Amino acid sequence: MLAPVFSGIPAWFWGGLFLLWTLWWKFDIGTISYLNYIHREMANGGPGISDYFTALLIPLLALTIGNIAVYAFHVRNFVKKEVKEDYFFADVMKGLPERRILRKLLRTVTPSFLTYTSYNFLNLMINGMALEKLFDVPGIGFVLTKAIDRFYVFTGDGWAPMFYFNPPYLVFFVAFIMAILYFLNSTIMEALYLRLDPPRREVYGED
Repeated sequence: MLAPVFSGIPAWFWGGLFLLWTLWWKFDIGTISYLNYIHREMANGGPGISDYFTALLIPLLALTIGNIAVYAFHVRNFVKKEVKEDYFFADVMKGLPERRILRKLLRTVTPSFLTYTSYNFLNLMINGMALEKLFDVPGIGFVLTKAIDRFYVFTGDGWAPMFYFNPPYLVFFVAFIMAILYFLNSTIMEALYLRLDPPRREVYGED
């Protein structure tokens, strides 16, 4: 039940409402603005590791809590699918140790899990960018929102919003960083496939 709920509600919503209300407003844990918190600590002698952790506590929890339930749900489905395969019943009938069977099951499930993780990478990135803006965390999401602004012009039908990029190169910089991260993600996942997926190793001629 938790997986559909967390999957249907983005991480920035959990961070902006539930975690903010519970941790920051109710118990005074964490902060609503990373930059303001760090600048205040600098004025008091300089921030330490614990200060950076406190400033990033709510954004990190918002990204992880919701995804834990979603990933656990998909791993459970992958495992349930694999236990119906013939090799699983053959290993059980052979009387192999349970630890060995589970290790083999995990190895066969891993490629499917990597596929899901790879396709979900952009979703994680977008959630991270939204949380950067929400909590004033310097990053590509924070830079992108600062580079895009809006003003109103008067037309024959009234006032209409217009968007402009200031400066324009920041938008291209963010797009370039996103492309690099996606390329690295795809490259790493493909390298893991070659090691964990035997049929793919055979296609590429590896032992």
